[in-house]
Amino acid sequence: MERLEDDVQVPVQQVNARVIRSWIALLRGEREAAREHLAAAQERLAVKPNPGNTAAVRFLEAIHAEVDGDLRLAVDKIRQVQHEGPFMRWRLLRNSVGSAIRITLSSSDHELAEDLAAQAGAYAERNPAVPTARGIAAQAIGLVKNDLALLEQSVELLKASPRPLLRAAAAVDLGQAFLAQGRRLQAAAALTDAREIFAGSGAHAAAACAQQDLDGAQCGSRRSGSATAPRPVQGWAALTASEKKVARLIAEGHTNRSAADFLVVSPHTVNTHLTSAFRKLSVNSRVQLANFVMAMPDT
Repeated sequence: MERLEDDVQVPVQQVNARVIRSWIALLRGEREAAREHLAAAQERLAVKPNPGNTAAVRFLEAIHAEVDGDLRLAVDKIRQVQHEGPFMRWRLLRNSVGSAIRITLSSSDHELAEDLAAQAGAYAERNPAVPTARGIAAQAIGLVKNDLALLEQSVELLKASPRPLLRAAAAVDLGQAFLAQGRRLQAAAALTDAREIFAGSGAHAAAACAQQDLDGAQCGSRRSGSATAPRPVQGWAALTASEKKVARLIAEGHTNRSAADFLVVSPHTVNTHLTSAFRKLSVNSRVQLANFVMAMPDT
């Protein structure tokens, strides 16, 4: 799209294109690429400043600030989006309101979180026959009220939504809520669903975060006092036997499909193992994985 607009010299969506590419890079764990796309979006915003472009870039800056651990800046950027007006802010935030609310709650800005949840509720009232709208509202209000029943309702409603990343995010919220109540088996089920959806969508970083929560849920459900030494959490020794097999095959140049055929498993299983290997080895691409594996003296 960007190339086509360059060809006809009509830069209508240049800002949004870079915003979307940056967001995708963050989901995939490609932090450097995400920063480059953010910088490009900011440069294009300076050339074509309008309310829509400004709001889109400000919210992307909020997401980057959260990733960098600067919650104060993240909340400030969300407030700037709110000042763009009710229509513009909700058009931008309706599919990302969960992220915005998590940021505001993490910084203890409950008033802003309630405002965001109210927008989600109003959106659902305007669209009562749309499962995505109702699911988003249940998720938003459930987060603000710390209401487990609403979070469960959100997951059920979003099963009918065509947006897999929203379904996965709602499952993460539900899993974390279960964990907070010590219900580890239910947490593990919800987090497993989230991890699989993220991994199936190519959102490797998001899948890795879900896996971290899942590891915590599974670890807490095991008996303590075992004589077996715990598996390391990082490095080659942290990989399971299945993850090592997948890593070797991918390093040799296999696709997920061909690795699945070789191992007689589903491509989805390969993708799950690959996502976990990425996280444990702290790599963000197949090239980095291949370099890591090939550098091992004996894999």
